Amino acid sequence: MKPTGPLIQGAALIFLLAVAQPQSARAADAANGERIASRWCHSCHLATGRQQNGSDLAPPFLSIANDATLTSEGLHAALSGRHPRMPDFSLAREQIDDLSAYLRTLRK
Repeated sequence: MKPTGPLIQGAALIFLLAVAQPQSARAADAANGERIASRWCHSCHLATGRQQNGSDLAPPFLSIANDATLTSEGLHAALSGRHPRMPDFSLAREQIDDLSAYLRTLRK
């Protein structure tokens, strides 16, 4: 039996729906965000509670986390873009989500 038009159309629709569905949302991991901060941010920022010193040129993570003007979207944009005094490194979307989740844990 040869596939008919409606059968082919149905299969195509199922395929398109499967491809078009966004990947399941991954919950941000604050613990991984702290590990990222410890590895990549600590040389300039006071990034974790265990850290004793950082640079005077970079704000402590506590200050960033408690900046009332900084929204989640703004934080994501800041972590996605380049900064004049920051090293040029690129974070994956998941790493940005994790680092943002870690910063939210520092809010008072």
